[in-house]
Order: sequence, then structure tokens, then C-alpha cells
Amino acid sequence: MTHSPLAAELSGVRGALGIELLSAVTKPFQVERSHWPYTFGLVLSPCRSPFLVPFFLTNDFICSLSVSFAPSCRPHRQVNFILQEAHEKANEIRVKTEHDFNLEKQTLVHEAKLNVQEEFQKKEKDHEIQERIARSAEIGECRVKKMKVRDDLLKNLIDEAGQKLAMVARGQNYPHLLQKLIVQGLIKIEENDVTIYCRGEDVATIKSILPAAIKEYVGLIEKEAGVKLSPNVTINANREKDLPESSYGGVTLTAIDGKIVCDNTMASRLNLVYSELLPAIRALLFPEEQ
Repeated sequence: MTHSPLAAELSGVRGALGIELLSAVTKPFQVERSHWPYTFGLVLSPCRSPFLVPFFLTNDFICSLSVSFAPSCRPHRQVNFILQEAHEKANEIRVKTEHDFNLEKQTLVHEAKLNVQEEFQKKEKDHEIQERIARSAEIGECRVKKMKVRDDLLKNLIDEAGQKLAMVARGQNYPHLLQKLIVQGLIKIEENDVTIYCRGEDVATIKSILPAAIKEYVGLIEKEAGVKLSPNVTINANREKDLPESSYGGVTLTAIDGKIVCDNTMASRLNLVYSELLPAIRALLFPEEQ
């Protein structure tokens, strides 16, 4: 096997340099020798062994052997390590940012949901309150209307009873009724000087029954108390002060210049009976309340 002159010279250079080439691995250096027809550069690759490359040939057989080494692998590894650390840090920041973003988004969404639910519940409560108020108002209006209708019915009942009382005033027993009313009034008022007020149409009837009524009154007091009275009972002479037709008959007795009044008309007795019997009347007319 034959070798070219260039290969032989390269082998000689490697042998001559020896330890110098090995010690110069980590730094660039230049070796000069004379009588070399070629200039060589020793090139170091980050992943290969150093090798020699010829550059040019000199005319005076003086050559300069330049051996240059490439930079060491350590800076490159440091750069790769720094880049890797930067990528890892950037990835960590990105992941943390995404996590914080998602967490903040979930928090905002949850708060928004809570606010919406709270607002909805508040509006629902307000709506329920408004419905209750409206329902209560309607119930109140219905009750008022119901009470008004019932009052109207009761008033109609009193009016019908008054009309029947007016018919009683035109009956045959009316003079006897007037006598009993006068006697009862005299007992209630307990005065000697008494004035009787009545309707204009009843004046004649009262004049006819007044002596009998006084006699009956005196007899009752004498029987019960053992005292014989002489009352002064007169009929009102002023026709302007006669009782109205709405009294349905009866009499009104006054004493001490009108300071004591005993209303014993048919209308007053009807109102008295109505007040006493109102619960029973309501139970008969409106049994659903029971």
C-alpha cells in the first residue's frame, strides 16, 4: 500500500508535534516550522478529533504550519443548558400563567353565577312579595265589597221591618201600644213634669189615651213603691217639633227642659232589637261564617 507525499508529511507533522498537539486541544495555537512545502491548519470539531488541512504552498520552501483549534464543547453545552433552562422556565411560567388564568376565570365565573343566582332569588322574592301584596289587596277589596253587600242587605232588612212597623201604626192595637209606651217612658224617666212628643197624626190618639196611661203609671208606682205620685204630663204643643214619619210611630218623653230624654219610638225600639239580635240575624243570613 503506497502513501502520497502529502499523507507522509502529515504523518511526520503529527509525530513531530506529539504532546504539543494533545496539550493544545482546549485552546487555539500556531506552530511554525521551516522547510515545509505546505501550511496546515489543525481544526477541532466539537464532536470530532483534530485533523490537519493544507492551505497553500510556498515558493522558498519555508512553510508556516498553522494549527488552529475550534472552540471547546463547554460553551456550546452551556448555551444549550441555558436555552433548555430558559425553555423550561418559559414553559413553567406559561403553565403557571394558564393555571392562574383558568383559576381566575373559574373564580370570576363562579362569582358571576353567585351574583346571578342572588339577583334571581332577590327578584323572585320581590315578585312573590308583590304577588302577596296584590293578593292581599284583592282579598281586602273582596272583603270590603262583601261587607258592603251584607250591610246593604241588613239595611234593606231594617227598612222592610220599618215598613211593617208603619203598618202596625195603622192597626187597631196601635192606641193600646202607645199607652204602654207612655207608661214605660214615665217609669224610665222618673220625673213629675214630663212632655210627650209624637207624630202629628198621633196627637189625637195620645190625647185620648193619656189619662189612662197616667193612671196606670200611678198605680204601678204605688203598688211597687207604696208612693202615690201626681205627675204633670203634657203633649208638645209646637207642631214643628213633632216626630218625623221615619220614627214609624211611638213617643219621645223629655223632662227638665229637654235635659232628660227617653226615646221610645218604634224606630228606636227596632234599632235596639236589631243591635241585640244582630249575631243571630247574621247567622241566619250568612251561615258560611259559622
